[in-house]
Order: sequence, then C-alpha cells, then structure tokens
Amino acid sequence: MRTRIPRAGFGLPGCLCVVGLCTGSATAQVRFEYQIVERTGQTLVDPTDNVLDFAVRVRVTNSSTAMYAGGGLMIQMPGESQASGMLARGINSNTDGTYSSALGVSAPGTLSGVAASYRYLIGLNSAFNGGINANVGPALHNPAIQDIVGISPFPGGDGLVNTPGLFTFDPNTGEPIAPAGNTVPQAIGNQYFGARGNWIDIYRFRYTVTNFTPRTVPVNPLPDGNGKWFSQLSLVESIWGAQTLGNDVEPSRVTNFGTTFQVIPAPASALALGFSALVIRRRRA
Repeated sequence: MRTRIPRAGFGLPGCLCVVGLCTGSATAQVRFEYQIVERTGQTLVDPTDNVLDFAVRVRVTNSSTAMYAGGGLMIQMPGESQASGMLARGINSNTDGTYSSALGVSAPGTLSGVAASYRYLIGLNSAFNGGINANVGPALHNPAIQDIVGISPFPGGDGLVNTPGLFTFDPNTGEPIAPAGNTVPQAIGNQYFGARGNWIDIYRFRYTVTNFTPRTVPVNPLPDGNGKWFSQLSLVESIWGAQTLGNDVEPSRVTNFGTTFQVIPAPASALALGFSALVIRRRRA
C-alpha cells in the first residue's frame, strides 16, 4: 500500500482536501442520495436480540455518467446516550474487493467500515474510517449522542485498482492497466460506484443495545461538507484515483434517508406496546 500523497491531482472530497485543488464549478444536475438500512430487516430490539447491523448506502442520480467519489460523512443517533449501547464498524468488503454478506465486526479476509474501493485515505490514516464517539480532525463528535464522524471514502490507490474487473495487470511487471479511455465500464460503475441510481454500501456499522428503556432511536446519515463525483480515472504520480477536480456536490443537492428502531424491555412487552408478533422474531441465525 502506497502511503504518500500526490502533490497535485485528484481533488479530494469535502473538508478533506489534503491533495490538489478542491474548488471548481459544480455540475448542478448530479445529486447524491444516502440511506441507512438494517441489513437483516430488524426494527425491534430487546435483551434477547440486541444487535443491529446497519449499512449506509449511497447512489448518484440525475446523471448517466457520474459516479460517487466520496465526501465527508457522519452518522448520528439523536437522543441516544453513549451509555445506552456500543457502536462498532461492521464487515463490509472482502479483501478481493467484493462485498461481503457476513454480519459482524471482523473476520479473516474482510474489511470493516468503508467499502474496499474507497479506502485510499484509510491507507494514509485509519482515523478516516470514522471516529466512533470521537473527533477526527475538524470533524467534531457530539458527546451528547452516539455518532461516527470523519468517515472519508475516496476511490484511489490499491483499493480502486483492486475493484473487481476494473483494471487488468501487465503479466511481466504486474503494473495496473486502466480500462479503455480511463473510463469505468457501466456494469462496474453500477455495482461498485453507485452510478445510474444503483445503491452501494459505502459504510457498515454495528450497534449493540445495552439499555432497554423503551424508546424510538433515529439513525441518520449526514454529509459533512461537499461531496465529489467522477466520470474519469486519473494517474497522478503513479497512483490511480477518481478525477474529481471541480466535481462538487453541495449538501443542498444531497437527500438523506435515515431509519429508526424500537427498544423494548422484553419480547413479551411487544404486543402491549402495539408491535406485531411478526416484527419481534429474531432475524439472525
């Protein structure tokens, strides 16, 4: 894994402009949508089933060519005390770049938190994988709630190069060979980069509830600064990355869909609180 930062080139997202120029005219038609989903469909928590596995999903809309190039991101659980549960990064990708179907926080051959293709900045500093109830540089944690701040996906370096099917490799030198025209093929853009309205899991996390006082808990994704989109790949000082100079997506062009879950003190109390018995079944094996 290369750990140096190119002196000029890609243009990194949002408040994390540590390389190149990060200003430029916006392309008004490109929009992002974020949503948070519980991966097993669970919406009710009690002492017998107190673990939730969430995915933060993103997609690019209003464009036939633009793909998601990242941006500062945070996750907030308003009103949820830090004493009420434990946050952790969740298994997202396999080390071969494909998405993992596993639940949990770690396993051999997997990567947790940010998806594999977007881990360039994490290779420079692991804090960019999100600070759990902690500050990450200028991204400030709110001590009154549960949150993850400073999540910083960017498609570059080895993570980008190892995106399944995107690059080929010189049989003699092993050097990566970009796709024709430095353009991501449509199927790969759809599957791994959120193109054409296709959802991708940009981040996964787990929440283990320890306080069973009855309540409704919101879970919201929030952009932190401008996001970035790309349609071309760029080679800068021997490092491949998304070319994003000038490709800003301001928060006003981002739609966020959060979710909620219910906490109850015991399974038997669900019907008394008005929940269907179908909802209270355990969702995990």
